[in-house]
Amino acid sequence: MQSAEEVRSQVEKLIGEDPTLTDPTKIFARVDKVGPVFKKRLRVTVEGKVASEREKQKIEQILNAHYHDSLVINNQVVVQAHQTHSAV
Repeated sequence: MQSAEEVRSQVEKLIGEDPTLTDPTKIFARVDKVGPVFKKRLRVTVEGKVASEREKQKIEQILNAHYHDSLVINNQVVVQAHQTHSAV
């Protein structure tokens, strides 16, 4: 099993290398161990802001493609609302 730091680094690298994400530098991964003493699993918490729901789904796809059942994934990515200003 990879260490928590190795997984965190790999997750951030995978997200950072995806050309479809507007600004992957706003996405961060945190990895910690959860579960009973002899059945510890790594939990990846992905936090940050993305420009659209589509980008959030893309991050979920990346994580599922690479870690499917091996990790507990806690996605806390917030979709950034773009406000338009209109003259009154």
